[in-house]
Amino acid sequence: MKKLGFASLVTGVALATFGMAPANAATQTAAAFAAACSSASTTSPNFSLQVSGDLTVSGGTGTFSGPCVVNLVTPGARMLISNASLSGPDNFIIGGAAATFLEISGSTIGVTKSAVFGTSGTAPGGVVRVTNSTISGNQGAVLSASVTSNDGNIQVTGSTLRSSASHVALGASCQEAGGSVFCGTGPGANGKVTVSSTRFEANAARVLTGTQGKTTVSGSAFTAPPANIVIHSGPGGSCTSNNNNPAVACS
Repeated sequence: MKKLGFASLVTGVALATFGMAPANAATQTAAAFAAACSSASTTSPNFSLQVSGDLTVSGGTGTFSGPCVVNLVTPGARMLISNASLSGPDNFIIGGAAATFLEISGSTIGVTKSAVFGTSGTAPGGVVRVTNSTISGNQGAVLSASVTSNDGNIQVTGSTLRSSASHVALGASCQEAGGSVFCGTGPGANGKVTVSSTRFEANAARVLTGTQGKTTVSGSAFTAPPANIVIHSGPGGSCTSNNNNPAVACS
């Protein structure tokens, strides 16, 4: 099973260290957002798009010309992607160190490399919510919340998470230990991951919380073999896996 460290997230770049280019929080079409993010993410010396307030991407179709990297910078920053279609030939990465919120609803996202969406890497209380959407990253699809802090919360309902050549991973308040597929006992506790009626299309899938976390996966389907599926919560936590196909017990 392919290993994945949530803190560095597929790209090998920590979320807290992204450079930033200015962007005003606003409502944008998918096309306008794709153009702005592509430009900022390929411009020296910052190579990313900063969001310091609320940014809503709503409606239409947008195609990135290269990588898109979004940094949710300030505490309370919120990014909403609604009824939009976004695609591109490189990575699409959303992250931030502050306590932030990301919601994707009714949308389709597909990139050739990795789709990595995280909130509050080093701050407590990050939230990622995905509803009735499809997220595809050929080289990996990752959702994370407060990976090295407490109270991360991931909610996925009625969606498809896909990686044609790699893995899908979800992790809340969970910092993996030494290449293990499970969470360590280090920073991060009280995370929560709730998944329902969702399809995981990948060679491997992992749904994880750390110490005293709560992991719930129900009514969902996996294309990976059972040996490559991990549903887990850390020490002192609770884990529930029911009505899934295949029927995989918590680890």
